[in-house]
Amino acid sequence: MKQPPVNIKNKRATFDYELIDTYTAGIVLTGTEIKSIRLGKASLVDTFCYFTKGELWVKNMHIAEYFYGSYNNHTARRERKLLLNKKELEKLIAAQAKKSGSKNSTYKLTPEEKLISDDFAKNRGKLPWPVEQGFVSEKFGVNVHPVFKQVKLNNAGITITTSRNADVRAVFKGVVTEIMFIPGDNNVVIVRHGNYLTVYSNLVEIFIKKGDTVNVKQKIGKLAVSSGNNSTLNFQVWRDKDNLDPQLWLTPW
Repeated sequence: MKQPPVNIKNKRATFDYELIDTYTAGIVLTGTEIKSIRLGKASLVDTFCYFTKGELWVKNMHIAEYFYGSYNNHTARRERKLLLNKKELEKLIAAQAKKSGSKNSTYKLTPEEKLISDDFAKNRGKLPWPVEQGFVSEKFGVNVHPVFKQVKLNNAGITITTSRNADVRAVFKGVVTEIMFIPGDNNVVIVRHGNYLTVYSNLVEIFIKKGDTVNVKQKIGKLAVSSGNNSTLNFQVWRDKDNLDPQLWLTPW
């Protein structure tokens, strides 16, 4: 017999707050929590989300203990991890673009931010690489799958293959505006340089926090191991809502 859909809402939130945007995320649950939710034994009253160490968590979500859970039962109000996907990352980048000083933005660049933005633009083709050594293993835009030749993949940045657990560096002075965990991409860091954004994905360790000012070549994290003795970094460059080819901005190797 097919299970009826589960629909749990926090209706009061729409009265207490103005909802500017919405995001879709997965949630990490135990077996007894899933069974309780299917019975409708969950509540989002007083629930809120927060980032910590690059991961998104939900707090105060109440999932009643499962009646038949015995010693495997869960704690009703434990904190639970949320999982954003790549589409949600693109939404976050778009949200950051609205703060970039573009004509359609309600955010106005400070004189210092305007100077940083202008300097970033002047350094096209001169920026340092986000890792000390490596090579571009997947270029910007549409790429043919290395095994399934009939499959085409779209890369929003470039993929750089480098040494195992290599350090990742900021390519220019800027402000860390987002740190998040995305399944398949590990930790993702977004740095704003005026109306430009740089995005660094697949970090297993983070050395900075949201709101920090970073300098050129400052280490911001360490890469996860992708395969064998190698690590890969997906690196992106955005101007407002325009996705740019990062390789054109980096110093030729």
